[in-house]
Amino acid sequence: MSERGGEFLAGFVLGAVVGAAVGVLLAPRPGGETRAQVRARVEAARARARERAEAMSQRAREQAGEVGRRTRERVGEVAHRAREAAEEVRERVRERAGELRERVEGLLPRQAPAPVPPGRDEAGSVPLSQEPDG
Repeated sequence: MSERGGEFLAGFVLGAVVGAAVGVLLAPRPGGETRAQVRARVEAARARARERAEAMSQRAREQAGEVGRRTRERVGEVAHRAREAAEEVRERVRERAGELRERVEGLLPRQAPAPVPPGRDEAGSVPLSQEPDG
C-alpha cells in the first residue's frame, strides 16, 4: 500500500498546486482594480461602437448619394422621352389638322375672288404711282 499511498500523495499535491494556481488567476481583484478593468472594457466597447456607427453612417451617406444620382439620371431620361413623345404628338396633330383642312376645303364650294376696285391692286392698296402728292 505504500506504493499506492505515494501515488495518492503525489496526486493530492499536484491537485493542490494546480488548484492554487487557478485560484490565484481567477481570484477577485480589489474593487478599484475591478472597476478600472470594467471601465476600460466599457470604453473599448464604446469606441468600437462609435467606429461601427460612423462606418455605417458613412456608407448610408454614400448610398443615399448614389440613389439621388441615379434618381436624377432616371428623371432626366423620363423627361427627355416625354418631350420627344409630346413633339411626336404635336407633329401628328399638325399633319392630321392639315389633312382635315384639305378635306373640308374640298367639300366647300369655291368662291370667286372679289372684284378689285378701280385704282387699287389685288390687296386693296393704292399703287404708289397713283398716290396723290401731299
